[in-house]
Amino acid sequence: MADAMEKSAQDMQQHVNDIVQTVVTIVSTYGLSILGAIVILIVGWKVAGWAARAVDRAMQRATKIETMLRQFFASLVRYAVLVFTGIAVLNQVGIQTASLIAVMGALGLAVGLALQGTLGHVAAGVMLLLFRPFKVGDEIEAGGLQGIVQEVGLFTTELITADKVQIIVPNGQVWDKPIKNFTRYRSAA
Repeated sequence: MADAMEKSAQDMQQHVNDIVQTVVTIVSTYGLSILGAIVILIVGWKVAGWAARAVDRAMQRATKIETMLRQFFASLVRYAVLVFTGIAVLNQVGIQTASLIAVMGALGLAVGLALQGTLGHVAAGVMLLLFRPFKVGDEIEAGGLQGIVQEVGLFTTELITADKVQIIVPNGQVWDKPIKNFTRYRSAA
């Protein structure tokens, strides 16, 4: 009986030694990679925030850039830095990123094709915000519709007609057709 207990204790000790040896092997093999990945993740997260704030501040200095467009570009920069950070982290821990990047490219193409109309409206919204053919409060005719501009968003432009009817016009329809601005030169005459 004493021999069985001693044998069981030796088996238990051997099992604990095997576990400790496995943990030491894992830590010595992957420890620096995981630590490096954590450092890359923290630094990338901070850089993404700094880059977004820097873009926002730089665009604030330009008086003609709308707040919404400024925030859009700042968040775009932030997410781009985070994507590169994620790829760097995966590469640091030993995951092959070439196929992941190819999959992300194919996914981006598929999403772009699926959202083709929506992305066209976003592009038109950016053009409207950059070139500013009209501003909030101007009376315009665009896309065959006439009204006073209430809001210019990234996807749509909101008009209010003379009889107080709200019209939401996709930016693609506004940008693709001639725009008549009845207010722009009215005060100059």
